[in-house]
Amino acid sequence: MKVYRIKDHFQKEFGEYVLGPHELGNEVGYMAWGEIGPGEKKLLKPGGGHEEIIIVIEGEAALENGGGVIGRGEAFYLESGDSMLLMAGPEGCTYVSAGAHVHEEGHSH
Repeated sequence: MKVYRIKDHFQKEFGEYVLGPHELGNEVGYMAWGEIGPGEKKLLKPGGGHEEIIIVIEGEAALENGGGVIGRGEAFYLESGDSMLLMAGPEGCTYVSAGAHVHEEGHSH
């Protein structure tokens, strides 16, 4: 078993780090650790042929289009082709996104 130190590889310029095919050696699934600064916005959108579940692990964020506010321990699901704009609260927002490949036309990496 290998332990992955996700926060050690966090890519500030992208606001997240994705643990995926390069480290895992397969293309079945992936996981991302993301951070959004206080009051900042981030668009979350799975690539074509992917679906994701996003859970907030610290702070809170408002969801676009009156979707409410999501906080620690709350999650939402994005199907392939969906997107969600998050606006972090006053303390910022840290989330984990777990994704997987789905079988559909137009699947891309």
